[in-house]
Amino acid sequence: MTAAAGEGSDSVTMPESALLGLTVAVLSSFINGSTFVFQRKGILRAKAKGTTYLTDCVWWTGTIAMAVGQIGNFVAYNAAPAVLVTPLGALGIPFGIRGLPLHRTSAANSAHVLDCTSVWTSEHHGLHQHLFLAGQLHCA
Repeated sequence: MTAAAGEGSDSVTMPESALLGLTVAVLSSFINGSTFVFQRKGILRAKAKGTTYLTDCVWWTGTIAMAVGQIGNFVAYNAAPAVLVTPLGALGIPFGIRGLPLHRTSAANSAHVLDCTSVWTSEHHGLHQHLFLAGQLHCA
């Protein structure tokens, strides 16, 4: 009887933990999505100044935000089941796309939207991050 009561109390706290994990996962996806925009902007600013990107505060803002977002992912995976948290990682791409108007003087044209959509559907996260930061993918 006490085992059944203990199991019941665990099932009550699980949804609260899962809700916390899902909330943290969405927030960390937003942070991670915006980091690429900040890092790209920092790289372009440094290139225009003729300095290295390591001296640009916008690039450092993106890098520190990436670390914070990854810590958020760690917390989310510990608070909620991975099957719920993992798909939310893909939200970083549309969150990054939403940040484009902050750093672009013109609206994104259809080629930019197509590039970003292909990245969003891609399963190769490391490859699209590399292409984006290298300037071969025109999402920012």
